[in-house]
Amino acid sequence: MKMKNLVALFAVILISSFTLKVHAASQVSLDSPEWSYTSENTDILSEFKKLGDYIYIQYRGDDTRYEILNDKTGKKTGEIQSQRNTYFALDNKGNIYIISNDGRSRNLVLNIYNTRGKKIGTYNFSETVDLYSITATKDGKVLVYIRNNVAKNIVYKFSDSGKVLKKMETWDFVHGYYGKLYAFKKIDSKSGKILFYDDNLVNSNSYTKYVEQGYHLGSNDDGVMYFDKYEYNKPTFTISAVKEDGKLLWKQDFKGEQTANSFSEFAYLNNNLIGTMNFVLGVDDNIYVFNNKGLIGKRQFSYNTDWPMKSMKIKYGYDNTIMVEEDTSLTIVNGNNLKTIKEITIPKYRDDNYYYDGNGIIYATYDDTIIKKFNYKK
Repeated sequence: MKMKNLVALFAVILISSFTLKVHAASQVSLDSPEWSYTSENTDILSEFKKLGDYIYIQYRGDDTRYEILNDKTGKKTGEIQSQRNTYFALDNKGNIYIISNDGRSRNLVLNIYNTRGKKIGTYNFSETVDLYSITATKDGKVLVYIRNNVAKNIVYKFSDSGKVLKKMETWDFVHGYYGKLYAFKKIDSKSGKILFYDDNLVNSNSYTKYVEQGYHLGSNDDGVMYFDKYEYNKPTFTISAVKEDGKLLWKQDFKGEQTANSFSEFAYLNNNLIGTMNFVLGVDDNIYVFNNKGLIGKRQFSYNTDWPMKSMKIKYGYDNTIMVEEDTSLTIVNGNNLKTIKEITIPKYRDDNYYYDGNGIIYATYDDTIIKKFNYKK
């Protein structure tokens, strides 16, 4: 063999060896947790959230229970027992706001607790309620929006003592909060409006939404709205991005089943992150990333084929990284180009649930009772 060929062969072996080492360094197993906590609750773990130095866990059974953990130590700092039909939100101080009804009178009560589980405020609503929800705002306060028995929508903004800071009433349907509060107003069978309200519940803008745009998935905090439209008996759907002034930024057709998008609140440990990053869409086993100009990243992943339905389990971090639960791994990727940052091996057959904070911080729950924190920082 000529010397030139030998040098070339050695170079290939050296590069291959380096590549393997880099890839191996990004592959680890899920072990050696920072801490482990075992709950005495026997109910179903239904929500898992984090804000600042605290973890908030909701358990649902005959009643609803909450446990609050110190994120640094894994020690329980507080416990709350509530009624069955409850929802909660967190303010910027880490206080937990729990809204509930008794299921009979259809009257609501809001109770506010600190991180030790001590009640620090309460408010009793006078309305008879059909629908209700609760959310935190960008300014760190909490909104409760309800639909009463005559279909009027009422929104309250609260302090941490249970004092009403602002109240708004509208006949428009309050849809949700993504950096702004959104409400729908029907004009006729072909058109309607989306109205935007700031954190002081002041109507700041509106957009005439025509039916052909489809369903409003959500909006980023820069005011860009995302719509999803399916056509009956067709295997395709269309995603469009529209500014609040009605300008179409981009539109793209997809063939397949939509398996995830970045407006799912269960994909975040902190709901205030919803709408703060690029728009992410799962179609079958592909993930697409968009900014305001259009597609910036696409990658195919392997979801677990043993699951009864197609579902991309995607979790979003505060640092614009994404964790994808694949067939036998948790893959952390860059939120722009979807390149792998870390790959963590997990069992193929599992009943575990995984939550992602960002910067390689992962929480795993086992049998709804054992919680472990893992640290795989970049």
